[in-house]
Amino acid sequence: MGGLLYTSCFRFGAALGLSSAGAVLTAATDGAGPQAVLDGYRAALVVPLVAASIAALVAALGLHGRAGDRAGGPASASGPLPEPAGAAGSARTADVPR
Repeated sequence: MGGLLYTSCFRFGAALGLSSAGAVLTAATDGAGPQAVLDGYRAALVVPLVAASIAALVAALGLHGRAGDRAGGPASASGPLPEPAGAAGSARTADVPR
């Protein structure tokens, strides 16, 4: 199930990135000459650069915020683990009549 979600998100992100770069390429190309097409490609290459920069920034801020949680371990950050439902009132195996 997780692999399907990962694949779907990856494909959606790739389609969104390609369509964004294609839209910028179309909008930035001012004519049919080779220099105009090259200018369009240069403008379109900025789209993945900006997307990767934003992703790196989000990852850096997200990892920076979680650095304090890992230092103390998972139990110290959230306190003791709760007992499973029904565990407090259930009988032990030694108390069960045979």
